[in-house]
Amino acid sequence: MTEKEINKIVSENLNYVKSVANQYKGKGVEFDDLVSEGTLAMLMAARKFQADRGTDFVAYAGPFVHKAISQAIDKQSGVYRLPKDQKKYAPRNADKAVSVDAPLSANNPYTLLDILNDPDVKIADDTLNIEMMKKKMAESIADLLPREKEIITKFYGIGVPKETMAEIAEDMGSNASEFARYEI
Repeated sequence: MTEKEINKIVSENLNYVKSVANQYKGKGVEFDDLVSEGTLAMLMAARKFQADRGTDFVAYAGPFVHKAISQAIDKQSGVYRLPKDQKKYAPRNADKAVSVDAPLSANNPYTLLDILNDPDVKIADDTLNIEMMKKKMAESIADLLPREKEIITKFYGIGVPKETMAEIAEDMGSNASEFARYEI
């Protein structure tokens, strides 16, 4: 097909694109944008269309138009995009949405934003990460020689008051330079 024929077939079927776009109205994307996406898809379909195969053009182009409009809605609507496998849960979880600047309760004037911005508030993930790090550190320390274990635990204050290398060296009857290799 020539460009002239392609433009003619697309312009003759613009009403079809508008009717498809109308089915997707109210999904978070402007109607004109949906028509544009559908028209581009129809143009692409027209370039691939082979009239000699006996297929009706609208029947051939329809899936292209629907897919392009659906993809435009997926990309452009909403604040964020959910992965396809999670979209089925979205309606169920929509009522669980919480405003970050609304009071936590009638008796509590603080907002979620107040808590999230407060560096003194421990967040569960941070606490969990700290606990996991402590556990891994304890496992690593268990593999050390007794002398190394004592140096590391005192220097980092693990279960005992924190000490400097000079203090540890004095306690063990050595000099601080001997313990420099334990410092990280």
